[in-house]
Amino acid sequence: MVFDLLHTPTTANPWYHNQHARKLCLHRVCAADGSLGSSSALFWEPYADSPSGNSGMRPIPHAELERLVVGAAGAGLQVAVHAIGDRALDEVLEVFEQVDLCDPQPAGPPCWPHRVEHTQHISGAASAAKMGQLKVMAINNPQHLISDKEIMLAKLGPERAGAGRSHAYRTLADMGVAVAFGSDWPV
Repeated sequence: MVFDLLHTPTTANPWYHNQHARKLCLHRVCAADGSLGSSSALFWEPYADSPSGNSGMRPIPHAELERLVVGAAGAGLQVAVHAIGDRALDEVLEVFEQVDLCDPQPAGPPCWPHRVEHTQHISGAASAAKMGQLKVMAINNPQHLISDKEIMLAKLGPERAGAGRSHAYRTLADMGVAVAFGSDWPV
């Protein structure tokens, strides 16, 4: 989710279209999942330390996320969606497959690629390749590695917490994904 601090959306208008910044500004959280520490990041497999088989959660229904993303992208806005878990990322990429790609041309109109905020855990190289194919940016928050390093192995197990799956910056870059670093930490 990206906010334009100069303008506040109303409940009647879920997004504000800034002609210059062309960013999506939602009046609610536009997130595909939660966080690793709270075991709410959405994964394909249950958390390794979860006796109940919890694999995370969606803060809004997938159909609602799809409606918001498709509507905002259709209005020509850059869309940014929070996704930490591998399933959340894969589901966001499925939604991004339904919208126009940003492929800037020197003589063409400007466009701003859609983004996934965090891109912290991926299901593998195929997800990274799809992200590169769709020209979706990965806005990584490496500061979360500091807070997650003590819990990642216990929560995800060695394969999902390992190289190429967690904080997989090299894998993303190798697959043609534009990787940028930012911070929303501490949150």
